[in-house]
Amino acid sequence: LGLVGVLIDSNVAAAFSVSGAGCPAGTYTAPAAVSWMAGSTCSITTGSPQGGPDTRWVFSRWSDGSTANPRAIVAAPGAVYTLVWSVEYRLTRTVSGQGSISGADGFYPSGSSVSLTATPAADYQFDGWTGGGGGSSNPLTVRMDGPATVTANFALTPSLPDVSSLQPLTGSG
Repeated sequence: LGLVGVLIDSNVAAAFSVSGAGCPAGTYTAPAAVSWMAGSTCSITTGSPQGGPDTRWVFSRWSDGSTANPRAIVAAPGAVYTLVWSVEYRLTRTVSGQGSISGADGFYPSGSSVSLTATPAADYQFDGWTGGGGGSSNPLTVRMDGPATVTANFALTPSLPDVSSLQPLTGSG
């Protein structure tokens, strides 16, 4: 029995590990060519999610449709197994002034839309959005094409004079 070469590919540079008898145990970054003893069953495991603080990759499936993680593979010569990942971006909501924003901070799938509604506190009024979603539309729809920070701005409602104490103007002129 000889060695069998296998390519573990991926649509992003993602880490995976190999384990099992006759397998090249260790951690690799896809794409990576690994060789193991013919007839050996190796276990391929990937951690999910992976990435940084604002963009991450979530394991979705293998290119052949399998969602197994870990996945047991008995390699055929020249076999290619591809990890398929979905991308998610972080949404951060902030408030300037007194009020609140609906929704939740966190990760959302790339290309998805998130609806946010600004609600002013008593004696405040909504004064527009800044950051990843500018303008004054309320609610605001944010398309998650990258990490986004959205700020809802609230201003004190202008106070009106107490008209009960006003005197009419008199005189000529």
